Order: sequence, then structure tokens, then C-alpha cells
Amino acid sequence: LDGSRMPSGGGSSASSRVRRPDMEASAAREGRVGLAALQELTSGIKDLAAEVHMAELLRSVRHRDSGATAKWGRLCQDGINTRAAQHSAGGLFALCAPPVWLATYRGDRAMLEVLLGHHADADATATVCTGDGRSCAVGGQTALHLAVSRGAVDCAATLLKLGAQPELCACFPIDEADEPDWNEALGAFEDGLAGRSAAHIAATRGDEATLALLLEHGAS
Repeated sequence: LDGSRMPSGGGSSASSRVRRPDMEASAAREGRVGLAALQELTSGIKDLAAEVHMAELLRSVRHRDSGATAKWGRLCQDGINTRAAQHSAGGLFALCAPPVWLATYRGDRAMLEVLLGHHADADATATVCTGDGRSCAVGGQTALHLAVSRGAVDCAATLLKLGAQPELCACFPIDEADEPDWNEALGAFEDGLAGRSAAHIAATRGDEATLALLLEHGAS
């Protein structure tokens, strides 16, 4: 009797051993799928949070709320230089600009100082955001170019004090009077203020005070 039971018992044990690796492999696959789904969900939540933080930061800058700007600037962290603000340039195309550019456009030195105090890049640039492949040949339009063109000497002084480089060149318009042409063959803007530094802009506008300030900070 004992001998007759052994084959049956041995077969059941062998079958269990076969099923166990299959079950373990299936569980591992399910675990990987679950982990990937969780990672994707986490990434989506982070992206959404970043969009909310930036929207609130831009709202704070527009409302000149330094406390809220500081709060959302901290939450944005590295995203504080994201080109999330849109601005029409001469009616032909829009610029996508970072918050520091927006504060400069509004001539708001207080907001500018708050943003720069939360690691905003003093040389962050606005770029064309039409999505048609146009790109800057010489490096965008910085907040310093904008400050000089708008005669915002206090904003220019703040940017220079906190690290803006006066030698960087603009490559598309500051305002309607500076509208450049798009050269399809070259794949770049030309004329207008293309290739001009902040000092060139100040000299073109006859702004001696701003030009002197730029020269004091190494412009040539």
C-alpha cells in the first residue's frame, strides 16, 4: 500500500515544483507592470504640480505680490526658468518667456529681486514660440536686453548686480520698431536688433546713463 501511494505523491510534488516558478514569474511580471504604472502616475502628478506652481508664480508676478512670488518661486525650484509666459512681439509671432523676463517687462524691480533671490537665471531668455522651427542664431532675448530697450535702468542694474552678462546678443525684436526679417535661406532672423548686445541697444537709443552702467559691468 505504501508503495502504491508513492508515485501519486511524487507526481503531485513535481507538479507543485513546476507551478511554483510559473507563479513566481507571473507575480514578478505583475509587480513590474504595477511599478511602471506607479512611476508613470507619479511622473504625471509631478508634471501637473509643476504646471500649477508656474501658473501661480506668473499670477503672483502679474499681481505684484512679493510674498506669493517667493512662495511659488520656492516650489518651482529649477522650473523657475521655464518659458511659460507668452508675449506678442509686433503682432507677427509670440515670445515664450520666463518669469524674470515678465517682471522686467513690467518694470517691477521688487519682483525681479524676489525671483533672482530664488535662483531665477539672470540670463534666462525669451524665445519664439510659434513652433515652426524658427530658432535664434545668436542666443535669444534676455531680460537685460528688454530692460535696456524699455529704459528700466533700475531693473538693468539689478540684473547686472546679480550676474547678467552684458555681452550676450539678442536675435529677434525688442519692440515693433525693431522688427527683423526672417531669412529662410539662412534659417535665422536678420536686421532689427539681431546680433546686438545690451550696450549696442543702449547706444542706439542714446541712453547714456544705461550705457555707462553697462560699461561699468564689463560691456564693450
